[in-house]
Amino acid sequence: NTQLLNKDDAINYFAYNKNGNEIELIANQISLNQAINETENNKVSVYELKQDETIDVGNEIHSNGEGSKFEIVGSNTSIKEGSIIVEKDATLKTVDTNIKNSVTAGNDAAKGAITVQAGGEVNLIAKDHDIAIINTDNNVALFLEGNDNNLTSTANLVAKDGKKITINEDILSDNKANVVNFNGGHIEFNGLFDPVTANVNSGTLVRNGYDDDISYNLNGGTLKYSDDKYIYNSEHHNGITYALNDINFNGGALDLMNFGVNTVKLDALTISKNSNLYVDADLDKGTMDKLTANSIQVIEDAKLNVAGINILKDTFKPETSINFTENEKLKGAVKYTGKQGIGTAYSPIHKYDVNYDSATGNFNFKKKTHEFNPVVNVAPVAQQMAFLNQINSYEEAFANMDMIMLMPRYERIALKHKNKYAYGDMHLGQDPLEANVLVAYNENIIPEETNGAWFKPYVTMEKVDLDNGPKVDNTAYGGLVGADSGIIELKNGWDAVYSIYAGYNGSMQDFQNVSITQNGGMIGATSVFYKGNFFTGLTANVGASQANASTAYGNEDFTMLTTGVASKTGYNFEFFNGKFIMQPSWLMSYSFVNTFDYKNSANLDIDAKALNAMQFAPALKLIGNFKNGWQPYANFQMVWNVMDKTDFTANDVSLPDLSVDPYMQYTIGVQKRWGERCTGSLQTTLRSGGRDGISFSANFRYALGDKSNKSASRNRIQTIENRRVINLSANRM
Repeated sequence: NTQLLNKDDAINYFAYNKNGNEIELIANQISLNQAINETENNKVSVYELKQDETIDVGNEIHSNGEGSKFEIVGSNTSIKEGSIIVEKDATLKTVDTNIKNSVTAGNDAAKGAITVQAGGEVNLIAKDHDIAIINTDNNVALFLEGNDNNLTSTANLVAKDGKKITINEDILSDNKANVVNFNGGHIEFNGLFDPVTANVNSGTLVRNGYDDDISYNLNGGTLKYSDDKYIYNSEHHNGITYALNDINFNGGALDLMNFGVNTVKLDALTISKNSNLYVDADLDKGTMDKLTANSIQVIEDAKLNVAGINILKDTFKPETSINFTENEKLKGAVKYTGKQGIGTAYSPIHKYDVNYDSATGNFNFKKKTHEFNPVVNVAPVAQQMAFLNQINSYEEAFANMDMIMLMPRYERIALKHKNKYAYGDMHLGQDPLEANVLVAYNENIIPEETNGAWFKPYVTMEKVDLDNGPKVDNTAYGGLVGADSGIIELKNGWDAVYSIYAGYNGSMQDFQNVSITQNGGMIGATSVFYKGNFFTGLTANVGASQANASTAYGNEDFTMLTTGVASKTGYNFEFFNGKFIMQPSWLMSYSFVNTFDYKNSANLDIDAKALNAMQFAPALKLIGNFKNGWQPYANFQMVWNVMDKTDFTANDVSLPDLSVDPYMQYTIGVQKRWGERCTGSLQTTLRSGGRDGISFSANFRYALGDKSNKSASRNRIQTIENRRVINLSANRM
């Protein structure tokens, strides 16, 4: 029943709710201190701060009791230099408001940045912004007094929609009857916690400070410790060896995965509902995280599921057993489910079969000889995907050669003999292209005869089922830009086109909870040679890429160098005067992909050997030449990769050799020329076999130079003797 005034001129708004129904609104620009202090019994007030505003409240201010409610609405705003006291039966609520550098007023009334007296309640909410309680001078963020005439105090911390609350200082209490509720999102609490009942209802509470005499109820959220010592450490208690803290597993989770193995001692351990536990294990030393307690209670048939085991070190033994508990009640309540799947756990390198024996309380680990943690496959997978990007660059580099060889032979010969004159006889029925003829035609028969600039974007979406490795979801994208020479006449009937290019290539891979992003570039050159219906080309390039991977252990970065050379050769068989062409071709390439050694996210030394791979790809292309310059085509290609097995070690352990199995490519596309300058094509390729997916690519070329004074009507071959004219323009068909 609160309402804010919508007045643009007002800095702060103070809404006053009287008797729960009738609302009296005050728009005065009063101070926060005055607004809080004027909130009388059984009334509700709302105070709004401007976005990013920081307000100094000075001395301590009181949120009065007897049912009064005060709400501070902020937007990444901050309150500093003062303490707020929530009195008996009063409620304070802050929304998107930070508490910074707050101090007590120097008397016993205020014991923290926010002090909740017996019967009071505070609600700290991160709704649209992350919030923090930091840098308080007396190192106390919240103090809950409570237990005055059997009255308790309550604090509710709520992080909504993925927002975060950070508390750097202590939350202290007079006794465990006072309650702190943690709800939703991510809450990071870095101070001392002593003593209180804490309900972890949803989201994740990360503890980076000591718990002293805390009763946890894990009601659905996750309690995660950055170090096991924060829940139990006798040295912190001056050598006291007895446990202080209680945990009630009530449908939530306890996460002890922090790369350390310890025995956690509790005063009381209760399993009320099925809950989860995540632990570390050191197979080399035969130890793992354990829970012990002075008293253990299991309600009915509730289970404590060990839902994940983080194996810190491997064992040389093929099998090993580690005791988790010797308590008879706990033995029967424990069940292994496994974060990575039932019966499975991973060390940084190996995969293990795991089972739990309720009779002994032991976990039994059996190493999988030829199966590994997905994290060690990050670099080999990235290297294979970089190799696929490399061989794609060869196809793109040869695309302009394909542009020319889609044409019928008569157009290519016309280009070859432009502006030349030859005299002789043409016999009846003889192909005029084979007779001695006079050639006199315009230079703009096709754009490809002159220098040009081009752009070739592409995108690929596929699954790559790597031999000896995972099935990888791969999305690759990028493009080449380049420049061509015109068609250059060589000796003995040969012609040539030379090209230079540069390109960007990116890709994203996902497999087994691992994601990789790659970004790189390359430069290269191509030479293509033509004679009659025969063509051959050679391309070479060099490039580099940077890979970033996200794994269960964190992030890792590494660099790869790529280079290679490829050759493509083919021949055109023409039918129906060039209306239909069959073009068999052969593409072969050599690629070098070197991954530089690095330390991965699991702190393993990854040693990489360079990939030296060959590819052989025979193909058959079917081409149609229609009127108005339309040239549809279909291509069928078989691809074999040879010597493409990766060679990696992790901490001197040899990893599986990953490779790409043979696959088929089925391509359909269409090419079109517009006027004297533009040529474009679109194509789609389907893949099956070792690669299963689809790719799309385009090619656009623009001829350079001044050709405006020429006329296409002069495109002809004319015999000298009988003046017979044969039109050789693209519209001949």
